[in-house]
Amino acid sequence: MGQGVPLSRNRDFRLLWIGQALSALGSTMSSVALPLLVLVATGSPVKAGIVALAGNLPFVLLQLPAGAFVDRLNRRMVMLVCDLGRALAAGSVAVALLAGELHFMHLVAFAAIDATLAVPFQLAESAALRRIVVDESQLSTAIALNQGRAYGAELAGQPLGGLLFGIRNFLPFVAEAIAYLGSMLTVLALRTPLPAPPRTRSPHLLREIKEGVTWFWSKPFLRWTALFVSASDFVINGLFLLLVVIAQRKGTSEVEIGFMLALGGAGGVVGSLLAPLVQRRVGSMRLIVAGVAWIGAPMIAALALTTDYLSMGLLLGLTLSVWPVWNAVIMARWLVLIPDELMGRVQSAAVLIAGAPVPLAGLAAAFLYESLGAVGALLVFAGIMLTVAIFATLNKAVRDADTPIDADRALT
Repeated sequence: MGQGVPLSRNRDFRLLWIGQALSALGSTMSSVALPLLVLVATGSPVKAGIVALAGNLPFVLLQLPAGAFVDRLNRRMVMLVCDLGRALAAGSVAVALLAGELHFMHLVAFAAIDATLAVPFQLAESAALRRIVVDESQLSTAIALNQGRAYGAELAGQPLGGLLFGIRNFLPFVAEAIAYLGSMLTVLALRTPLPAPPRTRSPHLLREIKEGVTWFWSKPFLRWTALFVSASDFVINGLFLLLVVIAQRKGTSEVEIGFMLALGGAGGVVGSLLAPLVQRRVGSMRLIVAGVAWIGAPMIAALALTTDYLSMGLLLGLTLSVWPVWNAVIMARWLVLIPDELMGRVQSAAVLIAGAPVPLAGLAAAFLYESLGAVGALLVFAGIMLTVAIFATLNKAVRDADTPIDADRALT
């Protein structure tokens, strides 16, 4: 771990990135295969919804306690245990399918275990990233590359998961298990020390959670940007379902809908690659945070002017192309601001605030579509984004964030 080492020569960052690319690809494949498996095995959309709920609840219920535990433990060990547990869970589904003994509750348990272990893993990975990438100026680039990894996994993993499921239904779960084992190997190979932060008091879960939440809420930049991310992620996630519904109601084929969504994912990949360049050229935190929302609002409104799947896909891609810049600069500043001994707990509070409304986005999109129609629903989402743009422009905490932070001091 060295100050000023370029990311291209940062061995541990490359290892972590490769491992998580494998992990993301595996989990994306199974996320496609799992609902298909439930529907094929049971024929019940309700049961598919129960499995989806089991996969979503841990994000909300376990985020804060997971943050406290991550701050007690060696971050490498947390990642290894979580990878191993997820590999065993995915492997158990594959074995049950091969044996012809798969039951519905097994799939519910798999979804819950996979999601439960993902929560502390992601918190520990972010804490590890802050140790591996010391130079603050490289953090936003690292986060942008991680976002590109996620978009790329979605683009490749969805069709691959469907293809493998079509060949043999157990193959996506075998691939997921292998991907997690590959991630384990890369975590084992990291040279950067990732010890548990030093403790001055005996463990107490509620007190530790309160310390993290209190510290998070006392920092205006963290508090406001988490709220901005919450609103924008709600819009973006609702937009996906809304566009699918609009296209489907207009008679667009499944292949064309898939291509429309792929254009959106491609825009995210391009934006991730361009995010470091944009940040260097623009420089101002305030201009980026407010500017992305100002760009997103009219693009979302413009979707109301067309029902052609190709035009909607291109507009979706353009919208998503600016979001990696937003996420990179905000999350990089979070990692610099948060002390290492509070990293898990404060991150968990920020992530919970930012992500808690997202599971409701699809339901909100469906309700708005049925109540207001396609144009009305899109204009509501555009209005939410416009509200974010106005508040971000006027927000003192965002304006003050243009003041440089000493990255070394932030780590102590």
